[in-house]
Amino acid sequence: MNRRSWAPLVPLVVVTLLPTLVGVLYTVAASVGFFPATGGVGRFTLEPYRYLWASGDLLTALRYSAVLAMVGTAAAFGLALPLALALSGGDRWSRIGRFGLHIPLPVPHLVVALSAVQLLTQSGLVARVLVRLGLIGGSKSFPALVFDRFGIGVGLVYLWKEVPYLAVVLAAVLAGIGAEHDRVARTLGASRMQRFRLITLPLAVRGALPTLLLLFTFLVGAYEVPLVVGRAYPTALAVLGQQRLANVDLARRPEGFAVNAVLLAVTLALGLLYGRVTRPPETR
Repeated sequence: MNRRSWAPLVPLVVVTLLPTLVGVLYTVAASVGFFPATGGVGRFTLEPYRYLWASGDLLTALRYSAVLAMVGTAAAFGLALPLALALSGGDRWSRIGRFGLHIPLPVPHLVVALSAVQLLTQSGLVARVLVRLGLIGGSKSFPALVFDRFGIGVGLVYLWKEVPYLAVVLAAVLAGIGAEHDRVARTLGASRMQRFRLITLPLAVRGALPTLLLLFTFLVGAYEVPLVVGRAYPTALAVLGQQRLANVDLARRPEGFAVNAVLLAVTLALGLLYGRVTRPPETR
């Protein structure tokens, strides 16, 4: 590679890669005791990790994030695939439906999360309307969909955002598959459910697997939605890290860096898995 070929990459490296690398190195160093604010420079320790493990907070947050990401990804796929199939036709309503799928995509997650708080809390707009219509006896009768321990509100926000995104991806995957496989299976006597279970579903999963893995990675490291819509405990891994970094006791702040270091390790592992999944079969 000559100088002219890599010269255009220099600004990209300086603007993006270098600050990211500095942040990663500082996070890892601060998590093992090299945190200048506490006078701990040069004093290696794993005490932040030991404390987080002993308290159970790290494991609880990691489990919460993993379960939320798995359920959210699976539910989004389960809703997006029928939607993509329903809108795969060439008629006018299918085209309008496909256009409608793009409407939620540019809306930031934070905006959707704040809207969910305004709409879905027990004192929110939906509950007040239902009370006014006499459909429920009071605001306390409205189910707790936000700030709940099971993350229902967080999941609803993610579904509103991610189902259209996955449906757009799956529509492209289904268009790439074509109708040949389905036509051959129909000729051989396969029912509609058999064609879906044995042909459409496996091919859709295979084609959308990289996107599903990216979505899972995003949900594991998500911050703003669990912060706004979720509970303070249990909470997502990224929110736990920010909570510990905001501790007024500077001696406890390395715990926040330790949480973020664990999140970095998880993200890196998922990134390596994504690279393996997207690698051509002959190079694996």
